[in-house]
Amino acid sequence: MLPHPKTHDEYFTHLSYYLSKSNISIPLRYAHVAGLLKRADLSNLGRLIRPFYSHRGRPARVLSNMLRSLLAMVLCEFTSTDKWVSAMCLFPYYAAISGFDISYIPGVGIFFEFIDRIAQVKKRPRALALLRLGRKTDVRPHYGILERITISIEKCKIFSAGSLKEIFHD
Repeated sequence: MLPHPKTHDEYFTHLSYYLSKSNISIPLRYAHVAGLLKRADLSNLGRLIRPFYSHRGRPARVLSNMLRSLLAMVLCEFTSTDKWVSAMCLFPYYAAISGFDISYIPGVGIFFEFIDRIAQVKKRPRALALLRLGRKTDVRPHYGILERITISIEKCKIFSAGSLKEIFHD
């Protein structure tokens, strides 16, 4: 279920409120990122991603904030979502420029779920996952696993660029 989308003006209000606080330290190296994200109007994102979400269940996070956070992650030169979430917890500036309340930062799993939805990654059926529970896990090193993964990714197209092109074009 999708929450009420935030407008671009609401993001401005949020950003000015948090950046005016004296307890938020702004890293000088990434002080320009807030200005870059102010120019990105992501208020129409809900219309484009609505087909990927159910009409029932717990409301999702604000989609514009999630995408804005991923953009901020790239602009602040983070390459790991785990490190990005940790950085948002340690430095509230990162959470503020993403549009999140600094006391309610989403976890790593929420980011991966969002990425899977906008990339339209198909999940393995739950029945297959339950069959694997009884097996003993193999802890031996798997040599050449990265090569096999890249070959399988190249063979089957698991990433749909169509929806992402539409999002960034808009």
